[in-house]
Amino acid sequence: TLSNPILAAYLEFVLLTGARLNEAAQLKWDDIDSKTKELTFNDTKNGTARRMPITNRISELIESLKKYRMGDYIFATTGRNGKPTHISSPYKALAKANAAAESAVTVHGLRRTYATILESLDCPPYPLKALLGHSMGGDVTTEHYTQITVARIRPWAEKYEALILQLVSKEDGVSV
Repeated sequence: TLSNPILAAYLEFVLLTGARLNEAAQLKWDDIDSKTKELTFNDTKNGTARRMPITNRISELIESLKKYRMGDYIFATTGRNGKPTHISSPYKALAKANAAAESAVTVHGLRRTYATILESLDCPPYPLKALLGHSMGGDVTTEHYTQITVARIRPWAEKYEALILQLVSKEDGVSV
């Protein structure tokens, strides 16, 4: 229902990746590796780069945004100075989406949805932390020795995406 395809893609991207508002907004074209099907969030809350798998639907979203490309950012807009920048305030678009869906979801609520559904799919704690960009923390072994690769988290991102797309298609009355 959103007339702005960049903001619509941004909100769907946040739902499908669990990214924080600024992580998604500041994602650049250079952060996408189409060969390995990975993306890297470089400007994260904990200050460390985070690699994520590019699932099929995320790939489609990124591909659809190429026709709107301006500047470095995937979710781009024009700033007050007339130069390309990243989106900074998706709140009006989210309010329109909420009105259409008769809901009251926040951007952070999309992130909580991501975490909650992954946990309900029995995603183990370390891949879940990696997908959310949380530090491994806890003890020396998990903090300094345990490395969770993109290959390890890809199946969980794909399971999550499949469930979300199934739920959305049922809601829209589309047969799965």
